[in-house]
Formats: sequence, structure tokens, C-alpha cells
Amino acid sequence: MTTKAPILRFREQNPNQFQLQLSRANTPVVPGVDLALKLEFRTDPKGRVLSVLELTKPTASAVLVATISALTAGLYYVDLVQVPTNSPAHRSGLCLVEILPIGSLETLSDVVGLTATLDESSQILSGVLDASPSAQLAAAYANQAQAARDAVLAGQQVLSDQLEQANQSAALIADSISDALAAASASAASASAASGSATQAGASATSAANSATAAAGSASTASGSATQADTKATAAATSATAAASSASNASNSATAAANSATAAGTSATNASTSANAANTSATNAGNSATAAAGSASAANTSATNASNSATAASTSAINAGNSATAAANSATAAANSALSANRVIRHDNQGGYDYMGVAPGGSADTTPAFIITRTSRNPDGSTASKLKATGVAWTSRLTATYL
Repeated sequence: MTTKAPILRFREQNPNQFQLQLSRANTPVVPGVDLALKLEFRTDPKGRVLSVLELTKPTASAVLVATISALTAGLYYVDLVQVPTNSPAHRSGLCLVEILPIGSLETLSDVVGLTATLDESSQILSGVLDASPSAQLAAAYANQAQAARDAVLAGQQVLSDQLEQANQSAALIADSISDALAAASASAASASAASGSATQAGASATSAANSATAAAGSASTASGSATQADTKATAAATSATAAASSASNASNSATAAANSATAAGTSATNASTSANAANTSATNAGNSATAAAGSASAANTSATNASNSATAASTSAINAGNSATAAANSATAAANSALSANRVIRHDNQGGYDYMGVAPGGSADTTPAFIITRTSRNPDGSTASKLKATGVAWTSRLTATYL
């Protein structure tokens, strides 16, 4: 082959299509059961074969096609190889193929055609480049491009469906998380309500203890009134009997107050599991406070009667005071017994103030977990003021801030 042979130009790594139309005596030459047509590529006319491509007939026309995609940049000599079924193969120089590098700026077509004529001995008589490849082959490329586009669109639809499913799953997970948070919040609210009920029960115990203290104050007032009495001995004897009865009533009231304190401690234990039990305990504590107030009134009445007798009334009053003191001690002991349940209860009386402290079970006196009620009293035993300090240590009761 000479360098005057036609040159077909392609770009490296493109899906290049080599089109060829062969004819002999105006008759198309195409591959069939008795003939195979191939292209051999060399970088030297007499060098070794670098690539062999088979010509195929993809359409009804006589246009033959070979795909050139694996050749690197360079100039190649192309031979047409005719391989009849019952005779030796025949080679003849066909054309030159130039593969340009990927970065070349020259405009090239992916499809280049060549028309060649064979003589009777199958030699190439002429070869002419065809600037306009067959319409059938172009249509085939268009169909391939459309099929590729459809495949891409189908893949996009699948991805869209998968994304939608992922979004739905994410929404379900978000709903589940929201439900779990709501349940946790409800549980926290229930726990807070139970804690509040326990605090109310502790306050009930404090009120019961205060009632016992008030009874003791009433008895002390009775003692002072008895000291000032100066009436006759006969009336004193009668008054002594009444005073003894009053002392007995005061003792019974103190016992009731101690029982109320015990009930309040039990109520504090049960409050952690049942708010209703705490409310019942608070009601009982209120009733006990009412009973203690009645007892104080009875003690005042006794003091009035005791004014008729100096000696007997004084003794009765002293006994009543001792009974009230014992009742107060019983109330304190009952309050302290609540420590074995769910509360620590402390009581003290200093500097004219009565201190009652309540804290969660197991709290040390130095732990700032106490609710301390400080009560001051008038000379007649009535309450002058009642203030609270929250979240303080029992050891700080004398210096804490009360509101």
C-alpha cells in the first residue's frame, strides 16, 4: 500500500465506527456463510498484526461495520482480509487509519465511511472516503443512544423510589422517637407527682408535731394561771378533780397527736407508691391538729377552774405539763421513726423558736436536703409566725434564711 491510500481519522478511546462498502463488478461484497471479511491493523506495512477486527453487516444495506476503540494514538496500515470457506485467504491493502490523542482539539467524527472496489482477483482497485455515512447506521446509533437514555431514566426512577422509601422510613423512626420522648416525659411527670405527695405527707407530719407542741404550750399557760389562784380550799378540791380530769384529757390528746405523727410517718412511707394514701394521711393529720386545738381549749378551761385552788390546781397543772411534755416527746419519737421509712425528721426548740425539719430518707444532718419550718409563738401559746427554709442542712437551721 502506498501513502496515497485514503486516511480515516478517529480520536483515541472514542466509540469509533469504521464503515466499508465493498463491490465487485457493481455487485456488493458482504460476509456470509461462505465468506468472512476482516481488517488487520499494523504500524508497519510488513510488521506484525496488532489488531484484527471482523466486519459485520448490522443493517439491511450493504454497509459493513467494525468498531475501533482499543487502538492507541498513531498511524496504522489496514489490510482487507477475505476468507472464503473453500479457498485460501486473500489480503490486499485497503487504507490508513490515524488515531489522534485524546487531548487533540481537531474536530473528528465517530463514524467514517470508505467505499472500495475489488477486481476479479479480489485486489483493491480504488478506495474513496465517504463523507456522509449511511443513514441506516446513523439511525442505529440513534437507537442505541435512545436505549442508553431510557436505561438511565429507569435507573433514576429506581433511585427516586428508593429515596422515597428511605424518607418514609426516616419519618417512621422520627415518630417512634417522638412517642418514646412523650412516654418518658409522662413517666417523669408521674414521678414528680409522687414526690410532691410524699412532701405533702412530710408536711402533715410536721403539722401534727406542731399540734402536740401547741398542746404543751397550753398546759404551760394553765400552770401559770394556777400559780396566781388564791381561792378557798373547798373550791380548790373541786377544781383539783376537774383539773385532774383535764390533765387526763390533755394526756389523751397528746397520745392522739403521737398516733397522728405515727400515721403521718406511715403515710410518708406509702406516698412513694400511692398519692391517694398521702392525701388520706394529710387529712388525718389535719383532723389530729383539730383535736389538739380542742385539747388546748379544754386546758384553758381547766386553767380557769384551777384559779379557785392554789395548791391542787398547781399540782394538776404541773402533771398536765408533764403529760404534755411526754406527749411532745412521743410525737418527736414518732417523727424520728419515720426515718426508717422514706423521710428523716428532726425537731428542736431554741431561742424562742420551734424547728421541725424533713428530708429524704438516709440524708445526713449536714446534707442540704432539709425543708425546715421555724415557728414562733405568742405568750399565750398561739402561733406568731411560721416560715420555711428549703434545701438547707439541719445543722444550719439557726442561720438559714426563712421565707
